[in-house]
Amino acid sequence: MNKESKIIQLKLLDKETQINEFSDKRSKQLSRAYKREVSMLEQRITFDSEEDLDKAIATLAVDSAPAVAESFSFAAFMSKEGIDSALGWDGLYSGFKTAKMSQNQLIGLALAEKINGKTLTAHLDTAIGSQVRKDIALARIEGKGINKMTSEIWRSLGGAATRREVETISRTYTATASSYAKRITYEQNADVIKGYSCCATIENGNFSTVRGTCPRCAAHEQQTYKTIADVPAFPLHPNCRCFPTPITKSWEEIIGKKGVPEMEKANRPWTERLKSGKREDYGTTGESYGDWWKTKPPSWQNSSTVGPTRARMIRDDVIKFKDIVDR
Repeated sequence: MNKESKIIQLKLLDKETQINEFSDKRSKQLSRAYKREVSMLEQRITFDSEEDLDKAIATLAVDSAPAVAESFSFAAFMSKEGIDSALGWDGLYSGFKTAKMSQNQLIGLALAEKINGKTLTAHLDTAIGSQVRKDIALARIEGKGINKMTSEIWRSLGGAATRREVETISRTYTATASSYAKRITYEQNADVIKGYSCCATIENGNFSTVRGTCPRCAAHEQQTYKTIADVPAFPLHPNCRCFPTPITKSWEEIIGKKGVPEMEKANRPWTERLKSGKREDYGTTGESYGDWWKTKPPSWQNSSTVGPTRARMIRDDVIKFKDIVDR
């Protein structure tokens, strides 16, 4: 990756950090609003049959969808602001083509577009109904009918596990919006882009708790792609924070002048967490996830999300870090 591409990646990462902070805040707001909606709906619905449960879940999904779609639109605009600044070199590159989008268009896209075969409302319906249906199935084993479980059902629908599922949908749609804005901008400026890579969050996680940056995402940083169509459709999984980043032509190739214009310098943040998820240490680095990972002691590497077997194979040079994408 040339110096120009590295600068652009760091600029994009700085904006992506802001988007992630926004996403966390909005998902918590949505969770609180969802809990209030459950409380209000509880006054209107009693559960005499499966149809009553389906109706309650569908109502909660429909009522939650607009807030997620609005977050989608805000995240897309934030992402657009970042890519316009980075790929347009803070206005120094006059040939940069900005993507056109409106809030109504983005909200409509979020509500109508199918991701992994489902609309936003369908994803929310599944997320909201997942825990309560498990609870009902267990209760039936004990011989309990749905009409005898009204209070338990409402506790499950408004409980922490269900709210976490709703927050996950919100965060994932925010990440989808961010990648969407980047992709359409890259397509419009393909004449200055030679290829693509991806940028993952540098966070150690833990093999036993499966928290932190997954090995699949970490390894994708070591891959390059010729066209935007070849790039994986980020986010790759729920709560994924990866995004596509361009490998551009040199400044001299773009405008015919030698040297690289100065932009605000930035480094990538990294985080180390305990098994509990509490942040233990943090800092910044100019390296990729894989290169940062290799600076850690073997005991640390073994406990990371890469896992002890793959960690040993990487240390023994049996495989490269990038090889774990498909392993």
